[in-house]
Amino acid sequence: MFEFIDFFLSGDYKIRTLANRLGAEFVSLKSIPSVMATMQGQYRLFRQEANMRAPFFSEMNARAKIAYESTSDSDTAIANMYDAEYGGDVGPHYAYLNSLLNIEGFEIITGISRSDVKSLNIIDLGAGSNELLRFLRDELKVPSENLAGSDISPASRDLIAKDGFAAYVGRTELLPIAPESYDVSFLSYFVDYDTNQHATFDSAIKMTRSGGKVVLEGLFPCTSFGLLPKDRETLKFVTKGESAADDIELVAQDFIAIGESFGRKVQVERICVGERYVYSHFGLVQLPSYFLTLSV
Repeated sequence: MFEFIDFFLSGDYKIRTLANRLGAEFVSLKSIPSVMATMQGQYRLFRQEANMRAPFFSEMNARAKIAYESTSDSDTAIANMYDAEYGGDVGPHYAYLNSLLNIEGFEIITGISRSDVKSLNIIDLGAGSNELLRFLRDELKVPSENLAGSDISPASRDLIAKDGFAAYVGRTELLPIAPESYDVSFLSYFVDYDTNQHATFDSAIKMTRSGGKVVLEGLFPCTSFGLLPKDRETLKFVTKGESAADDIELVAQDFIAIGESFGRKVQVERICVGERYVYSHFGLVQLPSYFLTLSV
């Protein structure tokens, strides 16, 4: 009884209601034992590593802060900060785990079976430390030549290329990618760092074939805390940072409107609620994770 009341009062209830209104499926990944067992097992490994390297995190926090504050442009500041994470004189020291990095979780979130994914062309926009592309190749057996990644961080681009995938660097709308190049485009947990969310969503649809999928993972509500203060105050954002459900609806509405603007029907297939573990210069952090899967 109390669990039901807690769910009713929670943001998950509002997101389930939103999914129903959009004609989409709602999935709580936290209620799927096999997915959560994988997440919790990896979390324990991350925690052990974090405890062993605590002084190192303090050093890296200082380095990332210097990199972030070395410019007056948010995109460059963010690239500098993640260059410090993904490269530098000590090499990569950033990792994350989400429910996509689990075969069952991947199938649930995307609606794509492990057998069908092998023939698809896929790009990970905001690939970061490149866990998703390696998972697609190593666990789901997608050929490397079918996979590509991009990031605003040059160090991430170098890591993607080193791992054997097509690699791009820069804002999504500026990438030299032909329309309808990919069957699936992932937008990987960077909407809160995005200085032009609308342009990113527009580009993701354009580079995805008609009838393909865009899968967005985000931290909602989106407060754009990762941007420099001047940009948080002056730039126009799709999201408003009021609540997770409100921001997810605003993102969904923007995707739908963009599709309509060039004659493509965008449908929200699924909204999934889960968690993300991030191992970075901040130490080990557990964050909310929301997946929005759209057919475009």
